[in-house]
Amino acid sequence: METLNALQVYNLRGRCRRGILENDLLLEKFFLTYQNGMSLDMQEGLLQLMQLDDGILLDLLLGKVHPHQVEVPTIEGAALKTLELIRQTILYPIPL
Repeated sequence: METLNALQVYNLRGRCRRGILENDLLLEKFFLTYQNGMSLDMQEGLLQLMQLDDGILLDLLLGKVHPHQVEVPTIEGAALKTLELIRQTILYPIPL
């Protein structure tokens, strides 16, 4: 599995900045957890999720909305797997 280098992760992190602080905080926790092993699939999934409206993204991250309830764009494949990884980082603390 090919992983992103530090510069690619840095650039992706910048592209994932959102208009809602809560989204930024949740995504930052994901980046802190996976920054040394982020795969191309994770990158693809994040970029797909970033196409969503901020409010819908927040609801997805918090589990208030099921991915199949989002119609445009459809949440599937890499985006669905990445969403699950983000949700896991929200539920479980970052190991020290």
